[in-house]
This record gives sequence, C-alpha cells and structure tokens, in this order.
Amino acid sequence: MSAERDLYALVMAARSVAEDIADLIRGPMTDEAQSLLAQGFIVPSAPSLEHAASEFSRVAAMHGTKPAIRMEDSPSQRLDLICALAASVHGFCTEYDLDWSATWDLYRNGARKQDLRDCMDVWQAWNAGQIEWLTKRMERDVRTHYVREVGER
Repeated sequence: MSAERDLYALVMAARSVAEDIADLIRGPMTDEAQSLLAQGFIVPSAPSLEHAASEFSRVAAMHGTKPAIRMEDSPSQRLDLICALAASVHGFCTEYDLDWSATWDLYRNGARKQDLRDCMDVWQAWNAGQIEWLTKRMERDVRTHYVREVGER
C-alpha cells in the first residue's frame, strides 16, 4: 500500500471500483466470453459471470462510503468494504482463471491498478492481524476529511 495512502479516499475508490468491475463483467467481459465460447474455448458462461458481477454489486452497496461529516459509518465498516473488494477480486481471479480475458487484463493494469493494489494490501494487513493499526489510520483519515467537510460548509 502506498505508505501514506488516505484510507478514507481508498474506501471511496473501492466502492467505485466494485461498481466498475460489476459493469465490466456484465458488459465487455460477458461479450468476450460469449465470443470465445462460440469459438469453442472453455470459458465461464454468462450466468456464471453474472453471479460474479452480483458479488461486486453487493460489495458496492456495503456501508462505508457515507461522508465523514455525517459520522454514520464506523472505521470497521469502511475497512470491511475495502477488504470485501479485495477478497472478491482475489476470489474472482482464482475461481475464473482470468487468463482468457483481455478485457480483465486491461482493467486490472489500467487506471485503477493502484486502487486495486492498495485494497489488496489493506486486506493482507488485516489478515496479518494489523487491525488496530488500520483502524487508527482510518480514524485519522476520517477526521481529516471531517475537518475538510466542515470547512467547506
């Protein structure tokens, strides 16, 4: 994870990434898979990909992205969303062996590459027991955004 990556900003990015991936799976990836299936390749079917897309839609709908000024989402909820995205990406890549998808390769190496990497790093830190450290960082970053939002009003 970027040494001083703002975790509040990361959770906002994570929600957006989850929405992007759901749309990517439902559109270009499904089209790509259907084309490859028609050519005789063994790749996931449209219903299977829809199942994966629904997982990313579920992640995008999780609590954790309310404005800091409202103080409605806890640091744990915010971290849960980041970790859920990372776990979903890991599961998606593992379950669907995405070597067949040029669309996925372009996405994961494109503009959201650092967001994906940072989410994975947070998830790894969480799994390594660095929960207190992550929670304190999230609290700090939420406070920073809270002050900024109050100043903008």
